[in-house]
Amino acid sequence: MHRFAQGRRVVVVSTFLLFSFTSLIACNSDKSQTYTVNTEVNSGGNFSPASLTVNKGEAASFSLVLQPGYNLEDISGCFNIQQNVQVVTVPAVTANCTLKARVSIAAVDAFTLAPGDAELFLTWQASPVVDASYHIYLSETPDVASQLLTNAPSVKKYSSTNLNLHIVELLNDHSYYAVVTVVRAGMESAPSFELMATPEKFREGFSMAALNDTGVVNCSDFANHNSDCPVVGSPNQDAEVGRDALATKGLLPKIGSGNAGFDFTKLDNAGQPLPFSANNWQCVQDNNTGLTWLVTAMEPDERIYVWLNYNVRSNGGFAGYDDMNPPPGDPISNCNNELCYTLNFIAMANEQNYCGYSNWRLPSILELVSIADFGIPLGIDRNFFPDTSDQFYATSSVSEEAVKSVRFAFGPRIGSESKSNAVAARLVRSAD
Repeated sequence: MHRFAQGRRVVVVSTFLLFSFTSLIACNSDKSQTYTVNTEVNSGGNFSPASLTVNKGEAASFSLVLQPGYNLEDISGCFNIQQNVQVVTVPAVTANCTLKARVSIAAVDAFTLAPGDAELFLTWQASPVVDASYHIYLSETPDVASQLLTNAPSVKKYSSTNLNLHIVELLNDHSYYAVVTVVRAGMESAPSFELMATPEKFREGFSMAALNDTGVVNCSDFANHNSDCPVVGSPNQDAEVGRDALATKGLLPKIGSGNAGFDFTKLDNAGQPLPFSANNWQCVQDNNTGLTWLVTAMEPDERIYVWLNYNVRSNGGFAGYDDMNPPPGDPISNCNNELCYTLNFIAMANEQNYCGYSNWRLPSILELVSIADFGIPLGIDRNFFPDTSDQFYATSSVSEEAVKSVRFAFGPRIGSESKSNAVAARLVRSAD
């Protein structure tokens, strides 16, 4: 308590009241203090509003709008940032700050790589980023993304503003690995998933050392198609000549075994011969034609595919349907992985080096027919090819819209399937 003389009047001032008045002034002054939150996006988007000025302790909220083809990486610059979908909030602003969003370009998520004769054909899905271009990185060793991080000289870069690239003057029977990135205004996306392909010399027709016989060992007298040979009045029937006839007479030497004139050997996953009694085998070698057939892959051949080949020299003028151009009717709607296309099935088999080989491919129609057994209802020797399905099997023999195919069940049948239809696939390799 203080007393002050003012003329004849005495003014008494309470210390408590003076302190309370001072505190009230200070409190009101603190509440009236304001701060500004600015925003910044490196590229591909913006905050709305661009800035906000709020009283101390109040929240500041912004909407983050990203352009198509961009992803948000992180947000920084202010204290205790909260994010709910595209709304970003600084819950209690206590100082000026700049809200910073770091945005990246989304990677390519659909990409194909097909081999040719000393060449590769690449296609990819368009990025929604406006005015985007693309970098293609090619290496002779896997894990291209890691090589890019170290600027490895083993990686060769190509640039394109189109959605495809044709690379020539490569080595045949030599594997190449590729990724694609999206580029815009100095920014570059992360690499796409990696694909591998092996160029090989283009072969027309088929590459068999010899032809197989049909498997027919009986003659026909028109009334009975399972008559013993010869039939009077109907000489020189199929069963009377060739390998089948020699096998029937016990005069055909074989390396392995098989029905009639067929000569097959089971192989393990290292490509080594197995006895006929083996219960597990991955491949079958045809000792007559010199071809080797893939029997077991990730799943039996009951898996269905859509025919696809980007090699303009061997696709009949139309590559087929893919994720960027889905087949009408969606015949593989139940497929849940990328092995839904014959092209990817071939790539997988080569990457896995089944039976020690990395040159698996679709057979020509003549090659596929070579293992058809027209002498038995099942159409193929199930002792060697037990997983054969009732589907038509695709070949590399195509026109612009159709694929020549073979169905083995119920007696072999040669047909033609649209490139939009689901088919089975059995891969083959040549001895050379």
